Amino acid sequence: FYKMRPFDIAPVPKNPDGTVKTVTDYQHWRQDLIDAYGGHCAYCNVKIPNSAEVEHQIAQSMNTNNPLDWSNLVLACKPCNIAKSAKPFTALTHFIPTYHNTHLAFDYVERPHKKLIGHFAYIPVPNQSFQIGSQAYIKAERTIKDLNLDRVEQNKARTQRATDIRWKCRYEGYLTAIIVTGK
Repeated sequence: FYKMRPFDIAPVPKNPDGTVKTVTDYQHWRQDLIDAYGGHCAYCNVKIPNSAEVEHQIAQSMNTNNPLDWSNLVLACKPCNIAKSAKPFTALTHFIPTYHNTHLAFDYVERPHKKLIGHFAYIPVPNQSFQIGSQAYIKAERTIKDLNLDRVEQNKARTQRATDIRWKCRYEGYLTAIIVTGK
């Protein structure tokens, strides 16, 4: 089911004449990112139905990269992009899809949804093989917290502005996996 998926950085796209493509705004990479990585959020792997957001893995506020740098850009869903915002993510402090095998960073626990009777949410937790307090455990906790990957229930005001259904997508992915594998 849904986990952050690792991927290798695709080569910089080329123009029809074979020259390396350049852009004047990082948002202009959107279609190229969709073509290279598919229409899924790099952080929660939810299929982005529309308006995929171009996201800097290492925040622009860190002033470490050119904001147009292809190798630092991924697609994100709105909830992940809003949660991450300008937080200082680096490969040393967080699990980042193009730097780590993020499939191995998390396990998932099932819990009943507090407000929707009969619904379940799959919540990411640090991988059970990580020793509590270890660098990997702390990095996994920080990634979950800073991306709000453990958010399920929302207050009324937030629900009116935006609905975060990543928990539901993980649960539906889990049910699909059970049906496909028969386990």
